[in-house]
Amino acid sequence: MKLHILSDTHLELSGFQPPTTDADIVVLAGDIGIGLQGIDWAERSFDVPVVYVFGNHEYYGHDIDRLIDQARKRCEGSNVHFLENSTQVLDGVRFIGCTLWTDFALRGCDEVERNMAYASLNMTDFQQIKLLQPGIPPGARLSPRLTLARHCASRDFLERTLEPSAGSGNWSQTVVVTHHAPSAMSLRGGKSWDILDAAYASHLDSLVGRADLWIHGHTHVVADYQVPEIGRFPQAGRRVVSNPRGYSDQGADAVVGFDPQRVARI
Repeated sequence: MKLHILSDTHLELSGFQPPTTDADIVVLAGDIGIGLQGIDWAERSFDVPVVYVFGNHEYYGHDIDRLIDQARKRCEGSNVHFLENSTQVLDGVRFIGCTLWTDFALRGCDEVERNMAYASLNMTDFQQIKLLQPGIPPGARLSPRLTLARHCASRDFLERTLEPSAGSGNWSQTVVVTHHAPSAMSLRGGKSWDILDAAYASHLDSLVGRADLWIHGHTHVVADYQVPEIGRFPQAGRRVVSNPRGYSDQGADAVVGFDPQRVARI
């Protein structure tokens, strides 16, 4: 199977017309646009199945839970398969997807509180993403502690779903799609350099080996690598791929190495 991999197209800044490829499935790893913009764009742009997970930017100006519900309903009967702590089997390949906010522990568990405090002041997410649930005061915004809770829920989902004892189904391969990165190896230079890196990736290298392929976005760094073999589980693929376009106001394709025709075979 051939997968056309894209992320971080940021349609809220400028349009993007994807080129035609011979891919069987398109994988969109988040930050395609804001709100439901990416779903509308994907339906117009591709005539093959699309697997789509939201990034942090999709939620700007929205409540996360409300937007997730809207996206699920919007994709009913569509060629776009929206995933959030959910799975979809297409042509014998199981896709597992979620935004996978980080655990802020990339630089050590003793740094979590410091990393959350820094992210709260320096990540636009915590000014732009709303809380609109009943009983919450007007004007409330997302916080790092709330995204940490979401990370824990997604991580638990991934661990359960990728557990070998969970059994097999009508698939022969597994692809995980997240927006945030599963390893520091996805960062610039292949390691963490900055305190804010903890808002971009988590140390989930041992989980990567349970999938044939792991696709992500968010870092604005093109990557294609294998994590070292870790842990007691049989290692399937250990391969991680990202292909982000970047912010168009920093250049037509702001990320060095971005390939609008990037196709990976599994």
